[in-house]
Amino acid sequence: MVKKETLKAEKKATTTKKETKEVQVYFQFGNQEVNEKEVNEKIQSALKEQGHKDAIKTMEIYVKPEENAAYYVVNKTETGKVELF
Repeated sequence: MVKKETLKAEKKATTTKKETKEVQVYFQFGNQEVNEKEVNEKIQSALKEQGHKDAIKTMEIYVKPEENAAYYVVNKTETGKVELF
């Protein structure tokens, strides 16, 4: 009697390293400059001061440098404004 050996193909775990590129956005108006991170931090701070406790699922930011302002909409319902410079 002949035994047949079955070899299972080993699955190789392949890992692909995703490159994360850091992107920075700057808003300039006149002699003043602010970046996207600073605007986001100002909005987060304003929300905290207002007592916002819900999870932020969506946030839209509208930058109007001529008004020195960034307007935001959080979770499609809450709105506000922060100064840029």
